Amino acid sequence: MPLPARLSFAGASDTHCIAVRQGEAAMVGQVLAIPLGDHHVPLLAPVDATVRILTQDRGSFRIHLQPSTAAIAAEAVERHDSLTLASLVRQVRRAGVAGMGGAGFATHRKLALAAAAGVHTLIINAAECEPGLASDAYLLRYDAGRVALGVRALRRALSLNRVVLAAKQAYRIAGVECVRAASNYPAGDERVLVRQITGKQPMGALRPIDMGVVVFNAATVAAIGDAVRNKPLVHRLVSVRGPAVRQPRVLQVLLGTPFEDVLAACGTVASGLRILEGGPIMGRPVEPDDGIGPATTGVWAEPPGGQPVRYPCIRCGLCVDACPMDLHPQAIWAASTKQALGEATLDDKALTLRAVDGCTGCRACDLVCPSHIALASRFLALQNSRRQQAAARKAASAALARFKAHQARALSRQARARAGVRQGNESAADIHAVLAAAKRRRGRS
Repeated sequence: MPLPARLSFAGASDTHCIAVRQGEAAMVGQVLAIPLGDHHVPLLAPVDATVRILTQDRGSFRIHLQPSTAAIAAEAVERHDSLTLASLVRQVRRAGVAGMGGAGFATHRKLALAAAAGVHTLIINAAECEPGLASDAYLLRYDAGRVALGVRALRRALSLNRVVLAAKQAYRIAGVECVRAASNYPAGDERVLVRQITGKQPMGALRPIDMGVVVFNAATVAAIGDAVRNKPLVHRLVSVRGPAVRQPRVLQVLLGTPFEDVLAACGTVASGLRILEGGPIMGRPVEPDDGIGPATTGVWAEPPGGQPVRYPCIRCGLCVDACPMDLHPQAIWAASTKQALGEATLDDKALTLRAVDGCTGCRACDLVCPSHIALASRFLALQNSRRQQAAARKAASAALARFKAHQARALSRQARARAGVRQGNESAADIHAVLAAAKRRRGRS
């Protein structure tokens, strides 16, 4: 698509520190915001541009860039570094690679966790189970060399025994086993793929990494291949679909491109439309002037519609049949409702905890519910609440450890001070005794 008139990047002040000033000329690949900690990736300028708007408000920030008229995208530079794990993690982080399948998890962090767990199998997820998504299929059909380069880097750095590509069609990549993914939703879910390929399903808090399996999206593997060649992540393939899109297509889009510009490239005016980042089922509502990010797999546009009327649960059991994780959404909903009202038993609380660990948020239960109950939203809220509680407990434990260490240092200083006083008094007494003895000897002489 044509070069947009502006690029938009948003972030949170508690995860990134702004590294540019308003009016500054940013070069392609230059860091716009530095990550705080190891769980995030830097925000990079995708082309030569000028920082036009820089706003900060209530813990968030937004950076608007105006691309130069002769903007040049980043070019790959061949590297001949040895592909050790440490060098790959460093290059991937420097390139700003985050999960491109929708989650946006920092890829260098996932690599380090996979290496620590000793994974032996890599699954490349190109199933794209949501309706309208076709960017991974386009990538494998027309640019599979980038994926192959990423596979070689991962195979060497992680010492992998098996690499499997899960897709709805057969593709050929050297040294990669191809498995046909199911066509039903949510066949592209990470845990569903692990069960299909390995025959084992990660249940509850057990992650695929704990089973020796790491799952990367096909676009993420291609971005890892680019990082090996010293090319930062500055663009991605995006599927543009939906009832309101006049010319559906797959576009290569610069990161930061506003959603309204992407829709305009497909002959669609964004004004008055409901725009989702991703697909129609798990998509996240966005504003027209928000920017495309690494995790933007697609853009879905549809006319605005009213929310369906929700009714009480009729216990039909359709959600139980639809759940790919073999959970019991109806029972979990009832237990979580009791817990919210303060009427939960120990069994209810245990059932709720299993939902927190096992639910993937695919919304299959929502789709079949005749009462239009937002089951997945409740379960995801419980997950977030539990994560926040765990983070609070961890912070409290760290604070207590710091307090105890401070208290121990203070007691140690006091003990040393008391020992010094006693030693000083003893030394003074010895000196006085020596002087008295000398005087006595002079008196006798």
